[in-house]
Amino acid sequence: MPRLDYTSAPQFPKFIQKTENGQLAKGLPFIRFGKGPQKLVIFPGISDAFLPIASSMPQYIPWYYRRYARDYDVRVISRKRGLPAGYTTRDMARDYAAAIEEIGGPVHVLGLSLGSLIGQYLVADFPYLIRGLILSMGSSQRVPETVKLARRWIILARQEKWSELYAESVNVTFTGGHRVFWRHAMPVLIGRPGIPNDFVVSMEACIQHDAREKLREIKAPTLVLGGKKDVLIPEAFFRELAELIPNATLCLIETGGHGLYEQNKREFESAVIDFLKTVS
Repeated sequence: MPRLDYTSAPQFPKFIQKTENGQLAKGLPFIRFGKGPQKLVIFPGISDAFLPIASSMPQYIPWYYRRYARDYDVRVISRKRGLPAGYTTRDMARDYAAAIEEIGGPVHVLGLSLGSLIGQYLVADFPYLIRGLILSMGSSQRVPETVKLARRWIILARQEKWSELYAESVNVTFTGGHRVFWRHAMPVLIGRPGIPNDFVVSMEACIQHDAREKLREIKAPTLVLGGKKDVLIPEAFFRELAELIPNATLCLIETGGHGLYEQNKREFESAVIDFLKTVS
């Protein structure tokens, strides 16, 4: 099995050698790279609550998303720190709307897991900001099978049992070598999150998410992307999400789980790029 090395990135191709870092409106950290006339904005998943992805791994993020960077002006935008209790996915969408207003829309949005929940409200409430939307590893509403697990993770976070929480989350996200790597890497790379309560608030926002009444208002071309082996979001929820959005296309990756963006990276990226070509 090939060794998985996430600690350093190879020499960047020319189109991602130049990067830009900083903060946008509402204090959202970002990293920018790539080339192209159209903007692609990536909303990270729940792991962004442990540490801001956009600002904590500047040597790795451009390399990881290099396929998009060949043709798009890419920004990975993290959520703000110090989330107040009761902050919802719709509140997070308003933050992202302010950030996108600053960089100038319309943009393409790729939402990963929690990022896809936020993307649903963003495109419904601020349609003029979105050119094309990819909702991956997310559902329109709470998933009963997952709520019990999410509540357990909240308890572990409040008790600061991070190693146990990381191990459980990795077990339901990855398989094989990716599972082995991340079970060892997360405690080392993250340790204790800088603001532990951000994970609790983010997890509660996932549990409370229900955008079904807003989804029929979405006009932007949308790709719903999921894995048939996802143990957190069963296939039926991806199908429901696609059915509720008028202009949605459904793509299910046969062997993909909740970590399909990484374990099925080539298929995932090809699906995203093929979709973007249809709306560019």
